[in-house]
Amino acid sequence: MGGTTLLSSLDMERLARHGLLEYGEFEVELSRNAIKNDPHGQTGVQLKNPLNEDLIQTIAQMEGVAEVSEYKTLEAKFEYNGVTKKENITPFTPDQQALLEKYLVTGTADYSTMSENHEILVLRNEYADYIYDWTFHVGDTVKFRWFDGIREQETEFRIAGEISDGIFEDDGGGKLFGKTGFFLLPEELMNQMMPSGFNFNSQLLVRMDDLSQEPALRKTMNDLLDTTPMVTMESFYDYYQDSEAMYQRTSLVIWGLCGFIMLFAVINLVNTLIATTLSRKHEFSVLRSVGMAKKQLRQTVQCEGILLAFWNICITVLIGTAVGYGIVRYLNYVGDDTWVWHFPAVHFAGYMIVAILLPVLIAAALIHLLEKKSIVQQLREID
Repeated sequence: MGGTTLLSSLDMERLARHGLLEYGEFEVELSRNAIKNDPHGQTGVQLKNPLNEDLIQTIAQMEGVAEVSEYKTLEAKFEYNGVTKKENITPFTPDQQALLEKYLVTGTADYSTMSENHEILVLRNEYADYIYDWTFHVGDTVKFRWFDGIREQETEFRIAGEISDGIFEDDGGGKLFGKTGFFLLPEELMNQMMPSGFNFNSQLLVRMDDLSQEPALRKTMNDLLDTTPMVTMESFYDYYQDSEAMYQRTSLVIWGLCGFIMLFAVINLVNTLIATTLSRKHEFSVLRSVGMAKKQLRQTVQCEGILLAFWNICITVLIGTAVGYGIVRYLNYVGDDTWVWHFPAVHFAGYMIVAILLPVLIAAALIHLLEKKSIVQQLREID
C-alpha cells in the first residue's frame, strides 16, 4: 500500500512544472555554453543580446501565444564575509514595492530611498546559511565587480532589507522573482551600472492559454530558435517526457521491492493454508461421515479462507493507507510538493481480488485432492 500510494500520488504535471515553467510552457534563455565560452560571461553575450525586441515581437505574434514575459539580470561578482562568487543581480520596479514589503522580514524595501542611498535587498538567506554557514545582515555592505562593456567596475551597496523566501510561494512573487538569486536592486541603480540602451534580458517566458496548440507552437518555436544563435529553449513538454521516464524507473523499483515482499507473503499464505487444511483431514473425514455434503465442506473451507482474506484486507487498508499517507506527507514536509496523496483505488481493488481468490482457490484445490479418496480410506490413514 505504501508503494502503490506513491505510484498513485505522483503529480506528473507538478513534477514537470518547476521554476518558471510553473507559470508558462516555454522558457527561452541565453545559451549556457555561449556564456561559458565568452570571456566576459553573460554580460559579453548581452552586449549583442539575441533576446531583443524583434525576437520578442516575433514570438508574441505566433498563434497560441498568450503572453511573453521578460526577465532581466546583470552578472557580477560579489564579496561578502570572505566569499567571492558570481551572482546575477535582478532589478525591481516601484510597482513591485508593495509585493516586496508584504514579505519583508526586516529593514526597508522603499524604492526611492534605496535608489538615493545606493542600497540593495537580499533574498534566499536560508540558502546562504545552508551553503556558506552564514547569512546576509541588514546594514552590512556588499562589494560588487562587473564588466560594463568597456572595463571592470566596482561599487558597494548597503543591504536595506531582507525578503522572506515565502515570496516564491506567492503566485505573483514566484513568477516575478522565481529566478532571482541573492540580490534585488532598484531598476534605476541597475541602469546606471551599464551604458544607456544595454539589454539586460537573460530569459523569456512564453505562456499559452490553450495547451491543445502546444505541439504546433513548439515546432514553430524550435524552427525559429534553430536560426537564432546563443539561445536555448526548455519546454514543459520536454520536462514532462523526462518526468514520465523517471516515473517508469521509479515504478520498476517500487514494483520490484513490492513483488519481492509479496512473493514471500504468498508463499507463506500458501504454506499456512496447506498446513492448516491437511492437519484437519480427520476433522473433515468425521464431518463427511456424519452427513456433510462435499459442496458444504468445500464452502465451509472457502468461507474460512474468505474470513482470513477479510482480516488481511482490513489490516492492509488501515495500516497500509496510514503508511502511504505518512510517506506522502513526509515528502511534502521536506519540500517536495510533486506528491499529492491519492488513495490507490485500482491497485487496492486488484489486491482485494487476489486476497479473496487465492485462499478460495487453494482451499478448493486441497478439498478436491482429499475427495479423491473415500471417507473410509481417509479415516483408516489417520488411524
